[in-house]
Amino acid sequence: MLQNLSGSSSSLIYKNSSESLAGRITFIDVFPLTLREFIQFNGIEIQEAGLDFHIIEKLYFDLSSKSNEIMGFLMQYLNIGGFPEWFDVKNEETWFKILAEEYTSLLIYRDTVRIYRIRDPLLLESVFKFVSAHSSERFSYLGIAKQNDGDKETSKQYIFYLARSHLINVSDFYTKSKKASEKKEKKNETDIIMSCGSLLIPIEVKYRSYIDDSDLKGILSFCQEFSVRNAYVVTKTLIEEREIDGIRFSFIPLWLFLLVF
Repeated sequence: MLQNLSGSSSSLIYKNSSESLAGRITFIDVFPLTLREFIQFNGIEIQEAGLDFHIIEKLYFDLSSKSNEIMGFLMQYLNIGGFPEWFDVKNEETWFKILAEEYTSLLIYRDTVRIYRIRDPLLLESVFKFVSAHSSERFSYLGIAKQNDGDKETSKQYIFYLARSHLINVSDFYTKSKKASEKKEKKNETDIIMSCGSLLIPIEVKYRSYIDDSDLKGILSFCQEFSVRNAYVVTKTLIEEREIDGIRFSFIPLWLFLLVF
């Protein structure tokens, strides 16, 4: 029997079924649409490119006549999210109301609060709104606690529940040691570290059209420390390949990068 579970309802299944259905249940997480899928929903087919820069560059020129249209879809994608339900609504005012009233409120109060028996639902909502308003920024559990009149341990627990319910995603500092990643703090940083099997893919975001070699000290330091020979830089319009101190850097515009990765 197959059953579709949306939102944080999956948390209830993860929590209660591991013992009672051991060996008889398989979990499949279905995430929101990628930009590629979102654009395909809008009738534009895009071929696969892989990680090879020359193939990516060819795709760039193949799509150059549609780049403005793709940029328009990218802005819409960033604004409304990758929910397939959007294509049944296609009205931003209605859609934002659905997100606020149905997705957020129901997932927090109907599912997360009930599943994890939250004693302070208002604090949970406050933590969620704070994290959402500061998306992609660094945070500490103590800092979240101070901003929301809570305590450090409760804030840490609520962050865990929100992440387990797929309402947020927490990115740790990357180190070879998981324990050290929780404490690591460096000035020279790399924005994103992806892994593909044993292959590390460092990615730096520089959303502008000109990037000097000196702007890449953080990611260059990472490549040297972890013996990585290929890195990627997300740009506004720049597309080129450049070698710096033996490291090959592929500079790719944001819209194209999101279609490839």
